[in-house]
Amino acid sequence: MDLKILYKDKYLVAVEKPAGLNSEPDAKGNPNLADELKKKLSIPYPLKFGPAIIHRLDRPVSGIVLFALTPTALKKMNALFAERKVTKIYQAIIKGHPQHPKQKLQHFLYKDTINKKAIISNEAKNDFVTVSLTYKVLEKYEDNSKLEIELHSGKYHQIRAQLSAIGHPILGDILYGGNSLTTENKIMLHASALSFVHPISNQQINIESLPHF
Repeated sequence: MDLKILYKDKYLVAVEKPAGLNSEPDAKGNPNLADELKKKLSIPYPLKFGPAIIHRLDRPVSGIVLFALTPTALKKMNALFAERKVTKIYQAIIKGHPQHPKQKLQHFLYKDTINKKAIISNEAKNDFVTVSLTYKVLEKYEDNSKLEIELHSGKYHQIRAQLSAIGHPILGDILYGGNSLTTENKIMLHASALSFVHPISNQQINIESLPHF
């Protein structure tokens, strides 16, 4: 697999995950991004650590995934994500045309582990967590729209479930009401930009990846 490296230094490496590929190993032994990256790097130091995945994308989602190459970088990047100091931008093609050209969505989400699906509520409930995102319409097509999405929290299937909850599921996302695509294990959702202050160098890092739709 010819992975695309988007950014690399001594501490971090960002790659573009293809749709349909797991982010990390699973119990079934399916191909995954973490193992493919180890093959791709072929770096001279012993791989006693990492590359360690910092955040994940759902299997049918494409785009930027960040890995740490040292324990210190992993610890510091995990803290940045937990403190919401990382800007995460996605692009998606959705069914229909939203009423508002730009809107912040806030819901309450529950992870249904049995059915492997996120449940969305407009009201606070026990075991539900608050989730939010802001979208803006980039383009309108005859039956669909292209969105740019800034993710303010990062919960299970959050973007997919929230857009479905307002009646605009992502194309290809059958689980949340979207129509099927000809490509299996792919939905029209792409992690297109990641921005943060480097935890070691303190430099501003902006990583971008154009969607393939």
